[in-house]
Amino acid sequence: GLSFWLYAGMPPADIMMAIMAALGLVFPTRRAVFFEAGQRMRATLYGSALAAIILGVFLLSPHLPILLGLIFLAGLWGGQRMPFDPRPH
Repeated sequence: GLSFWLYAGMPPADIMMAIMAALGLVFPTRRAVFFEAGQRMRATLYGSALAAIILGVFLLSPHLPILLGLIFLAGLWGGQRMPFDPRPH
């Protein structure tokens, strides 16, 4: 209901203010906000490390199928680890 009202009833100029006001529903405490920020920073660092490894290997053999295969394998590895990780995703 809230999402429908935000998109149907609010003027487009005020939509960001309404979305920011709705964040209080998603992150009710300051601790929840910082926990989510920490999760996103950790995920960014993991993704950056995987990208650096992939590009490092790609420099050894610069062919597009190898790059696509490495990206697929990195996504598969991360996806296989996600269900068994104790942290929420």
